[in-house]
Order: sequence, then structure tokens, then C-alpha cells
Amino acid sequence: MKKNRIHIVLIILIIIIPEIILGQTTLNNTGGTIKNGGTIRVKNGNASNLPDTLDGRVEFLQGNNDSQQRIPNIVYHQLVISNKASKLVSDEKADGGLVRSIVVRDSLIVSDSAIFTTRWSGVNSEDVHAKASVTNTAKFTGKKDMVLSGTDKTQDLIGNGSFSRIRVENPFGVDVRGGGFQLNEQLTLKKGELRNSADSNFIMADSTLLIRHVGSSLAYEPSLDKQISVHYDGTGDLTTGPEIPKQKDALKNLNVKVSGTLTLDRNVTVEDSLHVGAMISALKDTLALQGRTNPVFSGGPDIEIAGNFRRNTLTAGDTIMLNSPNIWVYFEDAASMGTLRNLVSTILPMTFHNLPLADSKVRRAYTLFGTDTDGNEVTEGFAMDFGFKHREINDPNKDESNGLTASELVLQQWLDDEWIDIVPNQPISLDFGTGWAMGMVQKLNKLGQFAIGMPSASLMAFTFQATFYLEGPYIAGSQGFMKHELWSRNLIELADLAAYPTNLDTKLAPDFLTQIPDSVVDIVVLEFRTDRNSPPSIVKTGFLRYDGTFVDRNGKPGIELRKGIDIDSQGAKYHVVVRQRNHSSVITDMPVDINLETEGVVYNLSDPGMVEGGSASLKLVYSGENGKKVFALKGGFLADDAEGLNNQLNMLSYYTRNIEHQTAFDYFTRIGYLNADYNLSGIVNTKDFNVTWNNRGLK
Repeated sequence: MKKNRIHIVLIILIIIIPEIILGQTTLNNTGGTIKNGGTIRVKNGNASNLPDTLDGRVEFLQGNNDSQQRIPNIVYHQLVISNKASKLVSDEKADGGLVRSIVVRDSLIVSDSAIFTTRWSGVNSEDVHAKASVTNTAKFTGKKDMVLSGTDKTQDLIGNGSFSRIRVENPFGVDVRGGGFQLNEQLTLKKGELRNSADSNFIMADSTLLIRHVGSSLAYEPSLDKQISVHYDGTGDLTTGPEIPKQKDALKNLNVKVSGTLTLDRNVTVEDSLHVGAMISALKDTLALQGRTNPVFSGGPDIEIAGNFRRNTLTAGDTIMLNSPNIWVYFEDAASMGTLRNLVSTILPMTFHNLPLADSKVRRAYTLFGTDTDGNEVTEGFAMDFGFKHREINDPNKDESNGLTASELVLQQWLDDEWIDIVPNQPISLDFGTGWAMGMVQKLNKLGQFAIGMPSASLMAFTFQATFYLEGPYIAGSQGFMKHELWSRNLIELADLAAYPTNLDTKLAPDFLTQIPDSVVDIVVLEFRTDRNSPPSIVKTGFLRYDGTFVDRNGKPGIELRKGIDIDSQGAKYHVVVRQRNHSSVITDMPVDINLETEGVVYNLSDPGMVEGGSASLKLVYSGENGKKVFALKGGFLADDAEGLNNQLNMLSYYTRNIEHQTAFDYFTRIGYLNADYNLSGIVNTKDFNVTWNNRGLK
């Protein structure tokens, strides 16, 4: 702006002024020049049309509580804002048509109950930039920032006043001297360090926002009125610091938008909302979300929480999102949650578990850990759907497939020193757009360590498959189906695992009955003997399905025999024994092959041609057209006394005894999981007596 003369209402021209005091008037410098080497004090009224820069010291001192004084938005050397009148930052535009910021090169002082503000009706002012020290014992308010933007040395921040907003942009940092000031809306750390300490600290009011950019830091945790929110932004990687409160309930919202990775250097608990717009590394610490609202993920397919993520509030009937989209759990109702109230999901991308054969699986490790309301670990008594995923992409820095094909993989859990397949309810599918392979399983009822891999039999176990029938529950004329009333009545879960025959399985998991597959008839035990009369080399417990299929506790047909643990890695031959609590035991007449070539073979263990004793040891339950016959294990046998147990253990039970007939009458009309319930209906009646009576004596 070109200025040819000075027009001042009371003072026409003063050059190198030691002091100017303006009283009840207005400083109007239209078209003039001011060279200030001393102090200009504007005690009342406004100043306008000042030069773009004023040297020396300029003080705005109007003191009437109900009045306002406009502060020109120019460059000052020293600026003092004092007394009670509201001091409004002007929104005068420069020659280019843009609103200018106030810039103070040397020192800015706000004192004596002053209100220095950028928030006023009809005024649209810009930030205030301080290049050197800032002293505030009063108030700086408004929607714009007090910017500490020195470029060549550190700055001091002094006083116990209040600020609506502060922004630190000094690469050499800002030192808090004395402390005691308060932030009421927002602290932005854009560049450099804000160096506070226990002795020179500041207060952040309730619901204040702290924004930290890459390239900035905070030296010490500020004092908090109650809660703050923290946002991370900028280009590059960042590690959390003292801006994260130590108190677990003090961080209201967390928003992460850095372009690289945010690494946690401490445990972080978010009370309300979590926005994940970058990779978060929580490998050594835990990121916890207290509220029910799911985290929001944005920023592309690479965004997730790597490491430990804790959900402190689990709700039924709603998807509970974990470390990334498509990693989730779901509880159908409150009963399916049991006592589980907190869930920690530890997801390690590009990492194998430190467990046997883990390196043969997808390069992504899963661990789920849960607790109840008292912090006690929960291991059972719940059923949840679980969604999982891994990266399958043509990028060696991101691909986790380990050369495996997604559609052939299953979720597996490390149990009893082996990987157990958890058969998914839908195949793992590949999203070519994102490079994520995703799957899910229903009714998962165990927590622990999980991996995604090829079905176990192909790597570390042979699967022995078998079918057989029980006479008692067999449906007459069905050509191969049995009733499953014990399962329908939820009675199987009442079984005594310490009784015959499950007591023969010394490695049976104590929580075996917490996972009972659909539509099963009852529990059965298989023994594998190298010789007919030798002790069993392997004992495996499973269930008999309504169609005669032997299944494991996950409902998968067959049972796995672990290579090098249960069975020789090349396979072996065994006599196989079938045991059930109130039907006769049978043993294969000849040893059967279990090896790679027999993986697909299903052995019919109620075929007279396979079992010792032939048709004499079985019961014909169906005879139809074309000579089709179905045989079953005979019903009505008990191991309740020494003789009965000996008959069962040694496969001598071809005929029932009087005590076994009588027991049906002793328990007549009783309901439950009872050995005298020979037809496995859940209630003892005359049909049970008939089963055992028809198998008495020589037929």
C-alpha cells in the first residue's frame, strides 16, 4: 500500500517516537507513515489503516468492560493486549484481497483481565502468529489459533492465562516457563516439541482436542480437567507419547490418520470412538476400546491394528469388530456369551506362531483371550461366530499366503499339543480388489491360538473314518438312520466322563462336552490295538451321528491320528474296537490299514464281514430288497458291575443278563442320561426292556 502522508487526528507526525499516548480518540493513519522506536499506547478507540509493519512496542489498553477495541492485523515487533475491554483481532484484507494474520516478531503479552479474541459476530479474522515469547495472564479466545511459529530459535510460553487454541509450529520447539495456563478447545502440535514438565505444566479442559502431527512431540503429560481426545496426522510414521493420558478413562476419542504406522509406546484405552485411518502397531502394548461403538476403518486395504486390541464391552446381537474389517465376533444372544465380557484379539500380520508346524500355515497368527467381569480368564461356556482373514496379494512385502490356496484352507486351533481343524461354515473366499482372503466359523466355543492352514490330515495326521449303527436308537425300516433324542433334549452334556467307556480315554479334554455337534446319537469311544489282546495304542472319543457316521467334537467325519505321536508317519495296521455305554463292544476281526492310501476309506464297523464273531456279535436291524441288510451293535449291555465291565472290555457280550433286563424296570419312567435307556430316547420305558430282553440267550 502506497502512503504519501500521515493523517492523525491528534498527532500529525512523530518520527522515532519515545512514547505516544492516545486517549479518547481513534488512530487513523490513512495514507501516512509511522516509524516507531518507542511505545504507542492506544488507551481508547480503534486504530485503522496502519502500515503493514510497526516497529517498537504497541499497547492496546482500552479498559471498559462493555466495550470492544479492534486490533489491526499487521506485523508488530512487540504487542501488548491489556485491560478488560474485548480486544478483537481485525479481519482487514491486504492488497491481494486475503485476510491477514497478526504477526508478532519479538514478544506478545496478554495481561490484566484482557480478552484477546478471534471470535466475534461479523468478524472473520485469521490466526495470531507469535515468532518469539508469548506471555498470557488473561484470555486468548476464538476459533483461530495462537500459533507459536518461530523459525530460528526456541520460544517461551509464559503465564497462567487461558487459550482457546494453541498451535506449535517452531522446529526448535517451545519451552513452557512457569506453567499454569489452560487450553479450552484445541492444542495442535504441528512442528517441534512443546517442552512442558511436572513443574512447568498446563491444564487441558474437559473434552479438549490434542492434534499431533508427524515431526512434533510433547515432553510431559499435561494436567487434565477430565477427558481429552487425541488425533494423529501427517506424512510418515509416529510413536505415541505423553499426549496419551495415563488414566484409563481420560481418552475420549482417538483418530489416527498418519500416512505410515502409529506405534503404541504404552497401553491406550479409548472411552468413546476410535477412527483407524492408518496401520496401528500394538505389538508390545494394548489398544482398548471401552464403548460399544465399533471402530471406523478408512484409508485402504492395508489399514488394521497389528498386535493387541481389546474390546471391553461385548454385546449380543451385533457384530463386534476387532483388529480390522472382516475380523469380528458375533454372539447370537446373552446366553451365548456366557460369562465372557472382555475380549483381547492379538493379530500378528506376516508372522508365524512359535508352535510346531506353524510355518506350514498362513503367515498370520491369531490369539483370542477373554475375561469375565472380575478379570478372570474365561475358557469355555460361550459360543460365538468368528470372522478371520489373511492377505493373499502379489506383493512379497504384504503377501501372507505362504504359497497356499485360500479355498483349500481352514481355521485351526492349537489344542492338546496339536492343530485341530475348525471346519468353516463357508469356504474361505478371496477378494481380488483388496487382496484379502476371508472366512468365518460358527459357534466357536474355545479361545486360544489360531492359524489358517491346510486341513491337518494332509500335513500332520491321518484321518480314520468309520460308520456303524446302534440297535437301540435305530429307526425301523429307515435303511440307515437313528434317532438323536438325547441331543435334541440336551441330555448328552450330562454324561459322566469318569464312567465307562470315556474313562478309557486318559487324554480326553475335561471340556469335551462343551462342544457337541449337531444331530448326534451319543458318545462313542474307539480303540486302536496293534494286536487283538494287546492294550490299546490309541484311544479316541467322538460322537455317532444320526446317519451312522463317526464324527469328532467339531462335527468333522472321522478322527485324526497324529503322525509321529499317535501313529507312525508312514501309517500302521490296527484292530479297531468300538465302545458305547449300553451296547455291546465289537472289534475288527483283522487289522485295518491306516495310511496315506486309505485316507478316503470309510470302514463299516457294523459289517459282519469286518468284526470278530460276524453276525453273532451284531443285530440285524434291516433286511430289504436286493438283499440289502443293515447290522448294528446289540443293545442292552451294562458295565455297571464287575461281570458286565469284563464282558464289555473283552468283547464277550453276545447275550444280555437278567440284571440288565431288571435295570430297565428299576429306572422305569426316569428321565435323563441313563445307562438303562437302551434306545437312547431320554426316558426309560418298556421299549428299553424289550431291547435287552430280545438279546437274551442264544438266538
